[in-house]
Amino acid sequence: MTILTYRASDIIRLLEREYPIEKFLSVPECKTGSPWIQRRCPRFDLWVMARSWVYPRFIGCEIKVSRSDFLRDNKWQDYLPYCTEFYFVAPPDIIDPAEVPEAAGLMVASEEGKKLTTEKEAPVRDVEIPRSILIYILMARTLLTVHTYGHATLVGNGIDNPCKEG
Repeated sequence: MTILTYRASDIIRLLEREYPIEKFLSVPECKTGSPWIQRRCPRFDLWVMARSWVYPRFIGCEIKVSRSDFLRDNKWQDYLPYCTEFYFVAPPDIIDPAEVPEAAGLMVASEEGKKLTTEKEAPVRDVEIPRSILIYILMARTLLTVHTYGHATLVGNGIDNPCKEG
């Protein structure tokens, strides 16, 4: 059996399958606001919002493709104010579920790279999501159609635009 070498982009694809566009809005490389206004502006590898008014979920994902990257991570706590659930996501044998902090969960990619397994559920926290991340997504990560009469129409997010053909 061949063991895969994972890149962050491979895991992003698995996460996007885990959180399909019909039910979730996924924003890769999502900043938490403006670096010009905020002193510290953490950036999620993937930030996911459930398309639900009744059961709002905001899921932060930090991808770790090497053990050393996980061991030296000292910024994950900065993500917590921006998500109701926070997950480390890694290839097999990078992170032991027992060493995942209490405030985080763990998803692991399968050895063949076809699916993710939740090894440790993230606790769900009641968090009022800061406006800064929502404004960032609207201003920097959304496609607009600008009409000749000066108005703009929101088309969708710039990553997975369901209105785009192809």
